[in-house]
Amino acid sequence: PISYGLTVQVTDAVDGTLTNQAILTITESDVDEAPEIVDDQVFNVYEDKPVGYSIGTVEATDVDAGDTPLFSITAGNDDGLFDVNETTGELTVDGTLDYEAHPEDYYVKIRAFDADDNTLYSEKDVRINVMDVYEGPVIQEEYLDFSVSEKAILWNSTDVGKIEVDPWEQNYVYSIVSGNNENIFSIDDDGYITVVGEGLDYETTPIETLTVRVEDADDPTLFDEK
Repeated sequence: PISYGLTVQVTDAVDGTLTNQAILTITESDVDEAPEIVDDQVFNVYEDKPVGYSIGTVEATDVDAGDTPLFSITAGNDDGLFDVNETTGELTVDGTLDYEAHPEDYYVKIRAFDADDNTLYSEKDVRINVMDVYEGPVIQEEYLDFSVSEKAILWNSTDVGKIEVDPWEQNYVYSIVSGNNENIFSIDDDGYITVVGEGLDYETTPIETLTVRVEDADDPTLFDEK
């Protein structure tokens, strides 16, 4: 505590020669204050990280000398994907992350509270950005319906359509794995399907169904078929 010594003098308002003095001691006592979580904390984690993986540590300050805040999650963690260490503030993965199912950032509310008095606390949202991990090609189903004339060869109009794949920036190997028994169709290195043979006949086969396989050029175990 800090003490202040003050000398106070009292003087008679009528007779200024009549005075008296006293010494006052004022002691300033410290009041325990709540810890404060640092603003705007952002953490990044890839979706393939296992339970227990350390995402980062929540930072908090406490102006009271010797006080160390404790931590808890109070909101934004309904699926139980994250955990925070009570004593260190370390954020960890506590469930299965899936970028495709939840591409939006998570806002998790963290409470930092006084170890001796849990009514002294502050709360702030920390942002957790779950990042995508490449898991192989995915053929986009919404782009799989094509039309072509049965006179495609005759009319020199052989383009059928392109197989769209996500993510588009990878290198892929395309192939037709079924439905092309008469070798009417071909697919090139960029995923474009064309008519290369005779045999289209709307009256006998109005719909041709092909199964296309797309493999990662560097790892053929990563593929999709539709």
